[in-house]
Amino acid sequence: MEQEKKILVAGGGPGGLETANTLARMGFKVEIVEKEETTGGHLKEWHQLFPNFRDASDVMEELRQRSQHPNISICYNEAILDVKRVNGHFESLTSKKRIIESDAVVMATGFDAFDAERKEEFGYGVYPNVITSVELEKMLREDGKVTTTDGRVPERVAIVHCVGSRDEKVGNFYCSRVCCICGVKQAIEIRKHHPETRVTNFYMDMRMSGQYFEELYRESQERWGVYYVRGRISEASGMMDGKIRVKAEDTLIAKPVTLTVDLLVLMTGIEASKTTKELSKKLEIESDYGFFRPRDRHYDDQHSPIDGIFLVGTAKGPATVKETLADARAAAQRVWEFFESKNV
Repeated sequence: MEQEKKILVAGGGPGGLETANTLARMGFKVEIVEKEETTGGHLKEWHQLFPNFRDASDVMEELRQRSQHPNISICYNEAILDVKRVNGHFESLTSKKRIIESDAVVMATGFDAFDAERKEEFGYGVYPNVITSVELEKMLREDGKVTTTDGRVPERVAIVHCVGSRDEKVGNFYCSRVCCICGVKQAIEIRKHHPETRVTNFYMDMRMSGQYFEELYRESQERWGVYYVRGRISEASGMMDGKIRVKAEDTLIAKPVTLTVDLLVLMTGIEASKTTKELSKKLEIESDYGFFRPRDRHYDDQHSPIDGIFLVGTAKGPATVKETLADARAAAQRVWEFFESKNV
């Protein structure tokens, strides 16, 4: 097979970078189009990764170093708006009004965190000490110190799971998969930095589906003293002193629970990114909830229904970083097989 083929990768997050890295080592020319000023996607917002608390910056730096391959070029502050097949190749229109020609396209357009303001009962955007898991991660990444808006180390923190996931009210019936273990990880990190802080997780079900996830959940209780209440918070209200009063039901004992905390953390779920929603709809390959639809979820999960357009990671639905990296390598293999089958 002649490998002077050019591949366009839409998105420079972990999935896009790993796909590009693998394709470049196979001999393909790759152009990454990234909508932000740097690559890394949501990974660059994260402090440590579950289940082993590896620094996210280590993984990100490794991906960026490998993308220094001579077969890879990266365009920043640019997004793909449309893709069309023209005379056997693809022409992709960008936000800078450029047309990029390529022999195949990889959609690594990622995800957006759920907008917590859509869950009005939690008071995000109204009460300063109601924050998201992304904002908590930023505190941990910057100096490890978790504080309230007036700079105090909180005596009590509540973490609410499934914000924007498994929720008929907002139209997201699916599980975001990463939230439960992220809630466990962040609870442990708070306790590591502030042993005097009491942390309570409010959950629907603890879905510890990954290797070592269940062990970390047990460790959070047995070693770090994290509390868990099975039940969703029905209401959060601000108090005069800046604290937050939450009301919930402990469904294990069928009794109401009222708790006053210094900081309320909303574990926001995964949604299809704006680019994912727009492109999947334009190309008529959208699945439920705005994600891209693969050709076959068992045998051809990295190939879209359109010949020559491939899909990676959270462009298809919720996934962990580890799953996204593995999916990226699989997508690169699918690209190679696509050209091999055509003997070009």
